[in-house]
Amino acid sequence: MLRLDDVLFLTAKRIIQNTETNLRIIRTNNVCFSTSDQPRDFIQIIHQNCPNLKYVKFLLKGQYIKEIEQLLINCQRLEGLYIDAEHHNSDHYGDEFIKYVN
Repeated sequence: MLRLDDVLFLTAKRIIQNTETNLRIIRTNNVCFSTSDQPRDFIQIIHQNCPNLKYVKFLLKGQYIKEIEQLLINCQRLEGLYIDAEHHNSDHYGDEFIKYVN
């Protein structure tokens, strides 16, 4: 299990990329992003480097439906997905997300 609490995005990125696809569980409470593209990049790094992932938890500020869709496609063994989303219109994005998991 990888627990990323209060780490910089670049640190989290390096750790995930160096796991050689062995990660099964990722839990994050606060990855510190310095640009608006980094949350999107973070999800991409996970789905590109963790095909055997079973559980992931992360905090998102914004809409990243396409990246989450790729996460669901690339991480076929995923059993649990916990997204703490903070968005001004979260009901709309929640409905859109439900389309992908059905």
